[in-house]
Amino acid sequence: MPRTRSALQIAPLMTCGLSLHRTSRRPPPPAKVFLLAGIAMMLSFTPSARAQEGPAPAETKFAPQGTVYAELFGSGVAYSLNFDYRGTRHLALRAGLEGWGGSGGGIFVFPFTASGLIGKRQHNFEIGGGPVLLAGTGDLHDFGTTIIGSAFVAYRMQPPEGGFFFRAGIGPLFNSSAFLIWPVISLGVSF
Repeated sequence: MPRTRSALQIAPLMTCGLSLHRTSRRPPPPAKVFLLAGIAMMLSFTPSARAQEGPAPAETKFAPQGTVYAELFGSGVAYSLNFDYRGTRHLALRAGLEGWGGSGGGIFVFPFTASGLIGKRQHNFEIGGGPVLLAGTGDLHDFGTTIIGSAFVAYRMQPPEGGFFFRAGIGPLFNSSAFLIWPVISLGVSF
């Protein structure tokens, strides 16, 4: 049996402008359509208002920075000398070198990391990591390399105008068979 709607069910629909019956409505005149379309286009191309005109405040500007620093422990295993390039406010790339050995051979360590930074001005939370290339030799004929991973979280103090650089944190060094939690302490100069 087909279901019918009572007048009480249909009345609220009709007061909202909805109808259950099809009506033949004439399309709006073309002049009204063009007028409404023109108003919409003008509003979409209107420049947005700015709260402040002129140059940005000094706090929001960022100049890329280079940093030269020594790191104790960290991705360099024992120590490393590093160059860090901070190209944006929130990204830093680093390459380092460590070397030690004696008459029987030696080892070179090359840490490479990328870091994300969160913070304003000189105080930042840093999280990063990357590969560490270990290259060693017992003599000229016995040369071996391996790659381990490094990661870290740290506090980073780096003034935007350059000067004293400091970082302290903790992070693991790891490969497929070992996982070592290692401190990170860095001192240097930014320019």
